[in-house]
Amino acid sequence: MYSIKHNYKWPFGSHVVIPSITVSSANILLAGKGEVIVATCIAAHGKPAAKVSWKTHLEKESHVMEEFFADNCTVTIHSQLLTFPTKEMNQLELHCVVTHPTFQQPEILPYTLNISYPPSVVLKTFQDEPDQLTLYCEADANPAPTKFIWMK
Repeated sequence: MYSIKHNYKWPFGSHVVIPSITVSSANILLAGKGEVIVATCIAAHGKPAAKVSWKTHLEKESHVMEEFFADNCTVTIHSQLLTFPTKEMNQLELHCVVTHPTFQQPEILPYTLNISYPPSVVLKTFQDEPDQLTLYCEADANPAPTKFIWMK
């Protein structure tokens, strides 16, 4: 999770409130399991409401935006980023972009995807001598394989 909280005062009184910003994912992301929420960006307790968008290099994505109004007239924005996770997206960096009248420039929060995917295995053979064969097993997975078992 990544978050930003500003600690300075707005010069025009209490009618403007600086939002606190977080970006995270509550889901375990599995490759090949369909469209899911991969990240949520929250701009909490702003007045007026912050504007939240995403900067990504995803081929297919969609967004769900929700506004929550508090009794103190502040607004919390939840922006969810949805996509179809793939193995190739693992460790891809996304950016939540938040604008608000109290910010001199947009706040850009990075978030790195952690996509779980099953092992893909490659078996390599090498003939060291005419009567000796060496086998190598390579596996790519997230999380990384912790045990290799050879069977006859």
